[in-house]
Amino acid sequence: MVSIYILGSFIFFMLLKMPISLAMAISSLIGLLVAGVPLTTIPQWMAHGVHSYPLMAIPFFIFAGGLLNATGLTTRIFSFANVFVSRLPGGLLRLRSFRR
Repeated sequence: MVSIYILGSFIFFMLLKMPISLAMAISSLIGLLVAGVPLTTIPQWMAHGVHSYPLMAIPFFIFAGGLLNATGLTTRIFSFANVFVSRLPGGLLRLRSFRR
C-alpha cells in the first residue's frame, strides 16, 4: 500500500516537471508519513548512514587521486612502472602519451 503512494506521488511530481531529486525526496517523505514512521527518526537514519566506512572511503579515494595528480606523483609512478613493463606485451603505453 505504501509503495503505491510512493510511486503515485513520484509520477505525479515528475508530471509537474519537478527535479528528480526533489520528487524522490518528497515521495519518500509521503511514504514515511503514510507508513506511520515518526519523522524524528529520519535524521537518526541519515546520521547512521553517513558513518558507514565503505561510503566514507569513496570520497577519500577520489581526494587521494586528485592529490597524487596535483603533486605529479602519478607521472613518477607511471615512469617507474614503465621501466619494468614497457617491453612486455600488454604493458603500459609509452610515457609520451601521459605527459601534457
